[in-house]
Order: sequence, then structure tokens, then C-alpha cells
Amino acid sequence: RNRSSRNQKTDGFTGRILVKCNTTRGREIISKGGQYPSRETEVKLKRLELDIGHVKMQELPIALDNFFTLLSVLTTHRGTVRTVGDINRHKSYALAIINLAVKKRKIPPQPHFECLEKEQEEHRTRYLSDDEAERLLDVIDKDYPYLRPIVLYNLLIPSRKSELQKLRRECIDLDAEILMIPKELSKSGQPIAKPIVEEIRHYFESIPDGCQWAFHRDGQQIKSFDVAWRSALRKAGIEDFRFHDLRHRATTILAREGLPDRPLMHIAGWTTPMMIKRYLNTEGLRAADETRNLLDDINRRKKSNNDDNESDNNLVLY
Repeated sequence: RNRSSRNQKTDGFTGRILVKCNTTRGREIISKGGQYPSRETEVKLKRLELDIGHVKMQELPIALDNFFTLLSVLTTHRGTVRTVGDINRHKSYALAIINLAVKKRKIPPQPHFECLEKEQEEHRTRYLSDDEAERLLDVIDKDYPYLRPIVLYNLLIPSRKSELQKLRRECIDLDAEILMIPKELSKSGQPIAKPIVEEIRHYFESIPDGCQWAFHRDGQQIKSFDVAWRSALRKAGIEDFRFHDLRHRATTILAREGLPDRPLMHIAGWTTPMMIKRYLNTEGLRAADETRNLLDDINRRKKSNNDDNESDNNLVLY
């Protein structure tokens, strides 16, 4: 990409003021007790500032169009192509910045930007098999034991990575057997009560004194563990899998076991039934299970009839 020097002076309004306007708003939210922007948010804002920070307002539509064209073809630092979801999130940030600048009267109302229209995402259907889950936990136990609680919990109870990473110890209620995700950590902005299951209760009981975090590494908060996670996947021979996919496995198992849609929505942090249809085909899962049970019942009856016939054939008449 061709980027102007960050020290280059320009006349009039520039894209950098948009970014600074949004950053100022972020500081206002934080000062009032709001949630601190995630690292992903900061990275995307920084990228927007570097690429459109020098652009004059009248040139912004073309600059944004070029920015998203390049974003869709250039690879990440890991050598992978960006997903549609990642590009859509960049578009959301850019649109939010522009709308905020208009609201703050920094710029006049802007025309519709076609390049900021979101593309339809293809939802992932990657689920971890029982064998893959066993191999993954074996590697984690051996090389990254501090990750076992957070991975195991997400295998059992659908959660978001940030919910568990930032969850504090005071949110654990062992008497009620509940993890209370505060509204500041939930994507929906509503508190979520998640169950403490037997498989992980001992871990919560053994959190050392003085530790402030529900999930910790030697008493300290588990921050970024992307490198360890990718290494564990590689050693376990698991491809095309993300930490977020763990919650898909958990929700699928809970739906298959008959958990009704309403409590499933609450546990997963979904606000509308559309999210169940988006991530899960619960009717299809239950139809498949009912069909499987029916076929198993038919096979059992056939086997029973065959055994009876064989027994009759073995009778000796006197």
C-alpha cells in the first residue's frame, strides 16, 4: 500500500480526525466505567488511522473503497486471507466513526458509502469430534496445563473467550453453582448466569488465595494465549479450528440432549431465536436423533425376532 507520512500536513478535514473523534468517545465511555476497548478494536482503529488518516474528506469515499479492496486480497501476518466477517467488522468500525463524527458535528451528514455495505457471511460449521477433543485435552494437559480449565469449560458450556478471560473471582458462586457473567463482559450487554458443572468444580474450589481471576495462570490473568492455542492444535493434528468453535460444539451437544431453545439462548448469550437458526439446526438435530432411535429400535426388534426363530429351530421334538 502507498501510505502518506503520518507527519504530513494537510489542509482541511482529514480522516485522522474521524479516528481521533472515535478514540475521544472511547475515553469518555471508559471514564464513566464502561468496558475498555478490546485489542482487536484497537488494532482495527490503528489500521484505519494509518490507511485513511491522511485522506481529505472529499477523497474519503475513494480511499475507503481502495482500503477495503486491498483488505480483501492482502493476507494477514499469518499468511491467511481475511474472512468476510473480519472485513465486515472493519466496515462497522469505519461506519461507526463516520456516524459519530456527524453526531459530534465534526463533519456534515455524509452520503451512503456503498463500500461499507456488509457482505453475507458464510457461517462456520466446524465441530470438534470426540476423538479430536480428547487429543486436544491430552496435548493441553502435557504442554499447556493452565489452559485446560478454560478449554474444558467452553467444551461443556458455550461461552465467549473474552467472557472467561476477563471474568473475576467474585463472579463465582459455588453454593449456587453459577458463574455470573456481568453485563460489561457479555456481548448482549445483559448479565448471563452459566452453570458450574461437576467436571470443573474442583478447579474453582482450588483457586489460590489472592487470585482475582476465575481462570488464571499461576494466579495471574490469562491474557493472550493465541500462540499456545495454535501450537496445541498443531500438536493434536487438528486443522481449521478456532477457540470460538468450542462453543458451537457445546451448544450442539446441549441441543441434541434436549435443552429447550430459551435456556440454550440464555446460556450461549444469544438475544434472538434467529441466532439458534444461524448456528444450530435444532429441529434437524432432534429429527436426526429421533430417526436414529427409531432405526435402533427396529434393529433391536429384528434381532430379538431372529433370536426367537433360532431358538425355535433348535427345539427337539420327541
